[in-house]
Amino acid sequence: MSVELVPTVPVVPCKIECAAIWATNLYIGSADGRLFQYVLEKVPQGERFLVKSQLQNSRVLSTRKPIEQISLMPGPGKLLALCESTLYMLNMYSLELWSPDGKSSAASPSTSPPLTAATSVIPPWKGVISFGTQKGSTEFRFCVQLKKKLVLYEFTSRTAIELINEIPLTEQAVALVGSQDIICVATKKEYLLLNLLSLRLDVLTSHDSRHPPLVVVAGNELLLYKEGQGFFFSFSGAPSARPPIPFQGTPSQLACNFPYIIALHQRSIEIYSMMTSQLVQTIILDKPPYPNFSILQEGCDPQDFIALANSFAPACVYVVDAATLKEQVIEMLKAGQNREAFEWFRFCLAGRDGKQLPKDFEKRLMEMHSIAGSTLFELTRFNEAVEHYLVSDTAPQSVIGYFPDLLPEGSHFLQPTDIAALVKSKISVADPAAIEERIIVARRCLMEFLEKKREQMKTTINPEEVVQDITTALIKLYVHFKPNKLVELIKTSALYHSSMVEDYLALKKCWYPLSTLYNCQKRYRNALLIWAKFGTGEFTDPLCTGVDDTIFTLNPRPETIVTHDQVLTFLTSLSDDSIVQMYLENIIFNLHVKEEKFHTRLAFIYIQCILRHIAENHIVPHIDPTKEPPPLGEYRTKLASLFKLSSAYNASMLLSQIHDTTLYEEQISLYKQIGSHNRVLQLMVHQLNDCERAEQYCISHSSPNQLFLILLQIYIEMGNPASPPAVQPTDTETPQICPLPQRAVDLLNKHARNIDLLQVLPYLPDSLSLQTILPCITKAMQENFDSWRTGQITKNLYQACTIMDKVTLIRNTEKAVIINEQTTCPVCGTRINRRVVARYPNGVVVCFKCIKTKNICPVTGRDFSKYPASLS
Repeated sequence: MSVELVPTVPVVPCKIECAAIWATNLYIGSADGRLFQYVLEKVPQGERFLVKSQLQNSRVLSTRKPIEQISLMPGPGKLLALCESTLYMLNMYSLELWSPDGKSSAASPSTSPPLTAATSVIPPWKGVISFGTQKGSTEFRFCVQLKKKLVLYEFTSRTAIELINEIPLTEQAVALVGSQDIICVATKKEYLLLNLLSLRLDVLTSHDSRHPPLVVVAGNELLLYKEGQGFFFSFSGAPSARPPIPFQGTPSQLACNFPYIIALHQRSIEIYSMMTSQLVQTIILDKPPYPNFSILQEGCDPQDFIALANSFAPACVYVVDAATLKEQVIEMLKAGQNREAFEWFRFCLAGRDGKQLPKDFEKRLMEMHSIAGSTLFELTRFNEAVEHYLVSDTAPQSVIGYFPDLLPEGSHFLQPTDIAALVKSKISVADPAAIEERIIVARRCLMEFLEKKREQMKTTINPEEVVQDITTALIKLYVHFKPNKLVELIKTSALYHSSMVEDYLALKKCWYPLSTLYNCQKRYRNALLIWAKFGTGEFTDPLCTGVDDTIFTLNPRPETIVTHDQVLTFLTSLSDDSIVQMYLENIIFNLHVKEEKFHTRLAFIYIQCILRHIAENHIVPHIDPTKEPPPLGEYRTKLASLFKLSSAYNASMLLSQIHDTTLYEEQISLYKQIGSHNRVLQLMVHQLNDCERAEQYCISHSSPNQLFLILLQIYIEMGNPASPPAVQPTDTETPQICPLPQRAVDLLNKHARNIDLLQVLPYLPDSLSLQTILPCITKAMQENFDSWRTGQITKNLYQACTIMDKVTLIRNTEKAVIINEQTTCPVCGTRINRRVVARYPNGVVVCFKCIKTKNICPVTGRDFSKYPASLS
């Protein structure tokens, strides 16, 4: 805290005996009985102020004795002055003597002698030892001390005074201090509390009689001096929870300038905090001769001045100029007392009663957090600054303004001192490395602040300019500190300064984020040009481990005019089949494009990769693709998956690439596609040596008889050495007769039910023993007989059903419809006679004109298409 003494009345034409101050009015009582009224004016000067004074009025109360005490009652506008044991009442604005008849007198007190009755309600009062007024009360009471007695008066109106009560004292009071509904009476040995409502006088506490008692109203409490400490008591008389103030020595006077306690010593003025009860400042009076200072009675309002008067010549008056609350908080922040600073801020705003905060407290608190953030940021305590910025209403651009490269040129948020200058001013030795390190810390803290602020703003509506500035700054910061999140930020943000971000990414050679920016803005040509340079190796980016994301962004969308053919044409120009492969995989497996050219091209790329790998490594492919080591196994597995999931490819063209290779599994898939069952079975039997698989292939076909005949021919040819197995016989060729191999015999006997024996006979040798194929003949005959019997049964069942339908039809059509002269249409009610009629299945007969829908009965509404009539 910073407190200064500002001279306001440089020269007072008398020796100051007592004084009082209220608002801008200063009243001085002199040692020669004169009373002066000055008007004060506060004049700002820099961060502090000057207080000018002007003499307004003066009055002489005595020519011999000093004015011992002055007190003000602003409510009724009265001034009480004690002089020569007489209590005078004056108009505090004109200094005229006042009497209850409503008239003021400008006459000298000597011409109007005081009354002798101490309990009279007509001033002035004689025999008064001291008096006290009641501050902060709406009842305008004052207490007059006579010899071992207190007399309590009250203004019932501006022109009437009423005596309330008389309270006896066991000993004479040294001081009287009142506030609201109480008066504290200090005697030589103890402090008493007088309740003005109940008129009850209670003992608060005792004190050391060697030191004069000191009592002051401190906010909503009383501060009592006792044994070197200041103890707080509530107005109810209970000790306060506030810790006592440990004074440095014995003060001569105490005053409260909320939220501070001012203690006056002979050579110093001490300032204590009411919140912590700790000493916060000491003003040393080190220029002899030491002035004989006295504290003027504090005003009735928290905004009143607190003044000190020098009694010795030249007599003068000083105003206590305390730093503003904002300055005090900033001073504590600079000292590293962040938590204490805001506790102090809250304590001061809570006011004297400490209970009720002002209505605009939250707004003022946010403003103070904003000031704290700026103060700490300029002290390069960046982490602490961010904490305050986040709970304030600080515009994010004002924080970004310390970093000129993060805001658009010419922005009105740019700070006069940038981050580099701030850091340099706080580093004693010009160390470039240390400066750069602190700037990096500042940028990281700014990034953390903007990230959290961006999350807070998601739940509110914010101006586009604010969002643009925040996102632009974050993109630039992510380039250096979070490159792995840069692409995601660009994709999820629509508002930023596009040209500024584009130039920055290009400058920092962040090609992958830049291409993402182009793609998000639908500037596909710019994005494609960057991706092309990735393919040629001209551009590199640590974020771009592959081209997956870039390929996926080229998927045709309804709002674009880019087609798959255009994309493939462009990607082909990159001379990198892996890019084309990934794009084709995406549109086939993810987008489910069914065009043959794309499926064929993808299969062709797989085959080329397989053949190239085989040639480069001089290896023989494994029969089972799943047992191939990578990358050959990966390509063969992908090709097999494509053949399994798709049928939209040109099998003949693909066969031309592998027909003379040992990729037998791939050949089988392609021959299946074109329906060349002969070649499929030959590969399974001759190359894969898997007869079981060949037989299962025949069974799974829709015409197993034909496939089994082909497989039988292959088995017979395998048993004939003169007929190479690689030659495929045509359907017109006559099979060569040879001894039937055991494999062929087993095939006939095992699958006789699926083989037409009559078609097999031409292939069997004449010398073949029937006993060899007896199981086949038996099963074939049994199958034929079963088929014949099943056919006969089916035929007879159909004939029986036909006869039953005919009988039902006859029964239902033989019913006669009788129409006579009395028969009427149930719909229109006209007689039918010889008119054309219609009969519905439920027996209803209507005339022809009443037929609306042939399926719905016009009488019952039954829909015969949904609920047919029973013909049984």
